[in-house]
Amino acid sequence: MKIIKLFDDYLEMAAAAQNMSREQYTAYYLSEAKAVSSQNEPFTVKGISFSYIERTGKFYGASLYDVAKTANVNKKVKFGLDEIQSFLKSIKITDEVPSRYEEKELDALCKLIAKKGIVCDYNDAMDIS
Repeated sequence: MKIIKLFDDYLEMAAAAQNMSREQYTAYYLSEAKAVSSQNEPFTVKGISFSYIERTGKFYGASLYDVAKTANVNKKVKFGLDEIQSFLKSIKITDEVPSRYEEKELDALCKLIAKKGIVCDYNDAMDIS
């Protein structure tokens, strides 16, 4: 019981030192899913959307969000295939993002991502013409 109290005290002090609430500190620093935005700001990833090119089915990019949704919100950063593979490995997901649009593989990958508390979706609607 004393260890739990010490940990609680530590969280309070660490959060205060970062000018955060305890909940904000816990969500950011104790979460595995972290990335850096295109504005060079660290954030906790709460949503991922995989996009593929409509005509060819080729991977276009992965958008990462700091909110638990992927529609009608601004992405924090867009990753290429190598970057998103590295990110997934960092959160202990060994399955890879397919380089071509494969619904079964993407369904399975999104289920693994959802188990990490991250909203996930995919589409093949990118029109680059």
